[in-house]
Amino acid sequence: MITLMKYTYLMEPEKVQEELDKLWNRYQSIINKTNPSWEEINEARALLFLTGQIYCEKIAVEAIERRLHILKVK
Repeated sequence: MITLMKYTYLMEPEKVQEELDKLWNRYQSIINKTNPSWEEINEARALLFLTGQIYCEKIAVEAIERRLHILKVK
């Protein structure tokens, strides 16, 4: 998640996509297990909450808003 936030701050969309893919693949690997542990279930819940709620609705939006005035291409 820290790396994802770094690339969001640096406005590198390709790297952001790579990091999101890594987090999504980790989430998928946990939920596709036949018998995940309680810790893995909590990790999956945290990944879903952080990427789906916090990152998409707060971090990414605020990062873009702060740098909107310096973007060259609209």
